[in-house]
Amino acid sequence: MTPIFGRLEKMGMAANFIVRLRTTQDVIRRAMLRIYHIQRVEFVPSVHVLVQTLVLSIVGMWRCCSY
Repeated sequence: MTPIFGRLEKMGMAANFIVRLRTTQDVIRRAMLRIYHIQRVEFVPSVHVLVQTLVLSIVGMWRCCSY
């Protein structure tokens, strides 16, 4: 997209719009990098066991109390 912004600038588009577009591009790039990083992180197995235990406990308590 950067070459497109350069062409828009040469065509006479207002500088503040170009700055806004580049800022938005940077925000999108940062968000994509965060998503990529989060997808690649492997969580500690003990955390998974803890979360599963908590969820099962909550579901079990909910079922006991709902009767």
